[in-house]
Amino acid sequence: MDHDLLRRAVEEATSSTIDDAAYWNAISRLRRREPNEVWALIEPFATDDDPRLRALVPDVLRFVGGKEQPLVARTVQLLETMLAKEATPSVIESIALAFVDLHDPSATEVLRPFVTHGDAGVRGAVVHGLLPIADDAIPELIALSKDESEDVRNWATFGLGSQTDVDTPELRTALAERLDDLHDETRAEAALGLAIRKDPRAIPVVVRELENDSPWTHYAEAAVLLGLAS
Repeated sequence: MDHDLLRRAVEEATSSTIDDAAYWNAISRLRRREPNEVWALIEPFATDDDPRLRALVPDVLRFVGGKEQPLVARTVQLLETMLAKEATPSVIESIALAFVDLHDPSATEVLRPFVTHGDAGVRGAVVHGLLPIADDAIPELIALSKDESEDVRNWATFGLGSQTDVDTPELRTALAERLDDLHDETRAEAALGLAIRKDPRAIPVVVRELENDSPWTHYAEAAVLLGLAS
């Protein structure tokens, strides 16, 4: 039965037509099997010549064992080993995104080398992988909040502003630099992050955006935090 489930996952991973629903459904069925059995089936693909099958490894192992996550340490070690040799952006993305569910503190060290990767998709995946451990990844998130990609900046700013209680001058400065960002949501995330920390630099932006009937609810929440509204 496990080999049948694996074969289905491999077929979806290597299909000439992309069907995300079918792919993740195949993985979902496979990951519900006994964790060590799944590991034994999927681990050999870590060194496969086909990058689609290498990407299958983190996509499966990030969920194995459910909430108990009995194989996290082994999984992180394997993913780190893969990253040491991996050059294909799509595989690096899958590995980085696996840390969204692994919630392992080593993600900061493992993903740090990819903060400045040339592929925006990789940097975006790195942001997501760091968000669950934002407290331990402040320098990395600060760097990513300055990224040329709007999506990367937005998620990094969200991480700095709302996903951590850390409050340092460097973090506040990074948020303040995003108050005039051309990307609307990034601006809103920065204003809210500063408001959470009672930083008055957010006030002019919050007032302006509320007067302009901004659709972003961040500003209404920020106004309450800053004592501008009740």
